[in-house]
Amino acid sequence: MSIELTLERDGHDQPWGFRLQGGVDVGLPLSVLRVLVGTPAESALKKGDIVTKISQTGTNGLSHQQAVDLFNKAGNQLDITVKRGGSGGVVAASSQPNVSALQATAAIRQQQQQQFAAQQPFDPSQSPQVAALPRTTFVLKSG
Repeated sequence: MSIELTLERDGHDQPWGFRLQGGVDVGLPLSVLRVLVGTPAESALKKGDIVTKISQTGTNGLSHQQAVDLFNKAGNQLDITVKRGGSGGVVAASSQPNVSALQATAAIRQQQQQQFAAQQPFDPSQSPQVAALPRTTFVLKSG
């Protein structure tokens, strides 16, 4: 369910009072990670809220820094739209990376495993440091 909220603060020296996570640059939806007690956000935002609009600007395609910049430019009144899930306002998808982030991680891991498998076993005699060491020859005397 989408909820439109308006936060107001006394001045720029007072923080909005929430910690934001996500953004297109990290492959996660913009969401509320934490809400601080005694701040304008305390009565409005909940942990896990997905931020869908900041001051009439949709958040699809915004990086984390672009979202932070919009919050900073809002002045002392912030209009924000959030999508809130069921129990306690925690949206299950907000704590998990999106599918493309998981696919990227899996692709990188697979590439690393292939590179490792293609490596030749270590042969100390091929090392320049080992080749530079003096050699001692032992002769077995029979007798």
